[in-house]
Amino acid sequence: YGLGDIVTDLTSNQLYSSLVAGNVGNALTDETKWKSIGATNRWKMFDRAVNSQTVAPESITFTLTPPGVANTMMLLNLAGNSVTISQPASGYSKTKSLVRHEVSNWYDFFYQEPIRAGDAVFEAIPPYPGSPITVTVSNPGAEAAVGLALLGKSITIGATQWELTAGVLSYSTASTDPDTGSVTMKKRPNARRMNFEVAIPAGFETEAYRLLTTYTDVEIGVIAATQYEMTYSYGFLGQWDVPLSIKGKKAPIEFRGLT
Repeated sequence: YGLGDIVTDLTSNQLYSSLVAGNVGNALTDETKWKSIGATNRWKMFDRAVNSQTVAPESITFTLTPPGVANTMMLLNLAGNSVTISQPASGYSKTKSLVRHEVSNWYDFFYQEPIRAGDAVFEAIPPYPGSPITVTVSNPGAEAAVGLALLGKSITIGATQWELTAGVLSYSTASTDPDTGSVTMKKRPNARRMNFEVAIPAGFETEAYRLLTTYTDVEIGVIAATQYEMTYSYGFLGQWDVPLSIKGKKAPIEFRGLT
């Protein structure tokens, strides 16, 4: 292989770029000869990187068969006008629109174009182990895309309280020319971050503590509030505390998303 040639590892569905010319007989694990450049297009929705997308003209359809109980599907960084999931064994089928036209005034209502993108969460999927679940993201006349597809069993530890804050962790950099003072931005993907409090039901504190401990330092999906897309995220728990309180003190939780 020549310098810069790209090959596919069909076992891991990863792409590698050759770092040298005349690259012969060198294993893909040799980091002096090969550089991993991410998953193939088909597998980008499963590579645990939210900002990389599986892309296809007009629609994407895929089927997942969970080995155990699964009742929740999280789909992040979508491009399309709708997403549908179905489970033939139970007859479950649900479609959500991805078309958004959220504006703050009448002028913008008429002159701002609708957006066909967003995130979607499907809860209360019948928990039939081994039952295939089919997902279709549709975007007629344009490209459909899926950044992350996550299927699993969700657990509720309490009710999220008002005053939740959500923002982003920016990994972009700015460099300043020492002679002219001009600034050049290097745009990189960002990640979501959230801080919120949860009211844990009385008597459930020890179990909530166990669950949060179990999923600390583990990549997970979180749904802080089902009615707000901005609170859907994939990442890891930061700092958290579970109070034993007779005064109604809530559990503060920090969550950091992945790029």
